[in-house]
Amino acid sequence: MSLRSKCSLFSFEDAVKPNNFYKVIEAVRDVAEWNELISHTALATLSKSKFNKPCTIPSAKDVQLLHKYLEKKSATAMENLQKNGTSQSYAELARVTLPQIIIFNRRRAGEVSKMTLEAFMKRDQTELHEDID
Repeated sequence: MSLRSKCSLFSFEDAVKPNNFYKVIEAVRDVAEWNELISHTALATLSKSKFNKPCTIPSAKDVQLLHKYLEKKSATAMENLQKNGTSQSYAELARVTLPQIIIFNRRRAGEVSKMTLEAFMKRDQTELHEDID
């Protein structure tokens, strides 16, 4: 359902004319009411199908391939940073490090990319158990 199907205005220029103001208002009201007319069962079915959508995970081979690629890029970026020491080489190392941390952490990308330096410095630094090392 669209505004064009509810009123005779077919261009933005027609819609913004003052004499067509009430036509646009009525069309918007009609479209807004359409959402209220959808049955609760239909909305529940839609949300259930979105919730039950299967999550596909990459194969182990693909993850290994990505890990090896990131390791090579990381080593190259580290060499460039040690040789040149430019902001461009530092940025390249940062671009490679972020996906490595995300893969290692197995959490959402936003959690790692939005971490502040202060939060990192205040992290838990207790010694790990010898089995984890």
